[in-house]
Amino acid sequence: MVKTAQWVIEACEDIVSDDGTRWGDAWLDFINVAQLSIAQKHPTATVKEDNVKLSPGAVQRCPDDAMAFNKLICNMGSDGATVGKAILPCDEFALSSFNPSWMTEESGIEILNYMPSQEDPTQYKVYPPASNTQDVYVKLEYRTVPAKCLNFSDTLSIADEFLPELVEMVAKMALSSETEAKRM
Repeated sequence: MVKTAQWVIEACEDIVSDDGTRWGDAWLDFINVAQLSIAQKHPTATVKEDNVKLSPGAVQRCPDDAMAFNKLICNMGSDGATVGKAILPCDEFALSSFNPSWMTEESGIEILNYMPSQEDPTQYKVYPPASNTQDVYVKLEYRTVPAKCLNFSDTLSIADEFLPELVEMVAKMALSSETEAKRM
């Protein structure tokens, strides 16, 4: 179900006793702050799956629109379209304890394991390291940064199940920004 910024404002009208005009463009600021807050709090609010080409080596980075890495799902061949074996999570400390030189091993075209970064939420590592001579694609699941609503007709970025929370947050922001001076 596609919802717009205007839908949120209309959903807030009864709560804030307004016809959508009192706060003007501030509504968009409230919506953008609320979407970002929900995306940070709920890992499933802005989940996206994409087939991505890995960089050569072990260390990888999510696409530019990523807020955080979730997981790798499966290999996608050298063409990015051929579904391959599942990729399993792995503990980096355990792998390094068992095989201290794993990051310098010969690269592969089939990824077996992934490890989220503890320092950077958009970074992860793969084992074996991705090939530097052949393309290696995987299906990546990650959380996106919500797109900002710049107009009332812009589509919301969060999943529908979080719309009640979004409406509640936006209404609270509108009401908390209200003062006696604004009412006059």
